[in-house]
Amino acid sequence: MEVVGIIQRLGETPATLERMVRARGEKCDALHDYIDRQKAIEIIVAGKVASERDAAGKPRFSNEALRRAEEARRLSVSAEYQAVLREVAEARRQLRELDALIEGVQRRHRSDTVLIGLITALLSAGRREDAEVVLQAYAGQAEATLATEPEATPEPAAPAAPVATPAAPAPEPADPAPVTETQAATDKDDTITAVVLEVRPGKTAGTVRAWAQLSNDERRVALYGKNGVGEALAAAVGKRVKAKVRQGNAGLIALRVDPA
Repeated sequence: MEVVGIIQRLGETPATLERMVRARGEKCDALHDYIDRQKAIEIIVAGKVASERDAAGKPRFSNEALRRAEEARRLSVSAEYQAVLREVAEARRQLRELDALIEGVQRRHRSDTVLIGLITALLSAGRREDAEVVLQAYAGQAEATLATEPEATPEPAAPAAPVATPAAPAPEPADPAPVTETQAATDKDDTITAVVLEVRPGKTAGTVRAWAQLSNDERRVALYGKNGVGEALAAAVGKRVKAKVRQGNAGLIALRVDPA
């Protein structure tokens, strides 16, 4: 990593953050739409429960406790309502993940700014060797993080069909099996086209782990990216991208990501 690369990244960060904030706004809008649907179903069910009468023409559910219990029972067996609840939970989870990614980009931006100040001060003092050591250490830490970034989080399962009663979520499939060192050494850079399904923050700032569905055979693969590449993945959730990749120990490492 050269100083010019860090400076270029500093210049790109504002635009990257703008894209991520816009993506967050879209997810917020989607969450509010799901919540509105949830509330609408609850109001309809409450109205039906309150209006029901017995054979004598009296309210079937005569007090608030009975009405609330009946509303809860009907909502628990409503396939539509349970599906909306899952959508609300998923939208909230995606917002949390995106917030973590935005925070990571902001932290890395501050770190880059401090580094450039330090390098400038060292060079101004004639300490070129010290500046090179600092720069190599900064770059080496980022490279080591990406190379050893296996995530314990499994691949997101396909949306489940609506069920009559709430149930515990089914186990999700495990991560792809890591390749051996021999396999990794023989792999070359490749280009894939895929839809980014989900992006989650890595263990350190600037590194992300995405799940993407390949366009040619619809397989799902783990896709890792750092810094600007990771930010491009985060901004492309739900969109098709063209990525230059290399096989890593726990999935594909994205070297470049562009809109497809």
